[in-house]
Amino acid sequence: MREYFNSYVIAGYTLFFTSTFITIYALSVIDLSFGAALEAVGYIFIAILSYFFLHEKSNLKQILGYCMIILGVFMFNIL
Repeated sequence: MREYFNSYVIAGYTLFFTSTFITIYALSVIDLSFGAALEAVGYIFIAILSYFFLHEKSNLKQILGYCMIILGVFMFNIL
């Protein structure tokens, strides 16, 4: 039981549920097509933040995937 009720697990679940409710609220306020584009850009933000804070390196396939996401979001917003 100690592994389920320690401060890290409680903080993690609190952050998870808070981000879920913020996402639901944001998607109810903005246009749904814009929300899908923002959701896709989230992967780019995660990659950038993991590079700076966790010092993770991306390989060529991942970088090409990030470029495809950015290109897709630009094309989606233009069309």
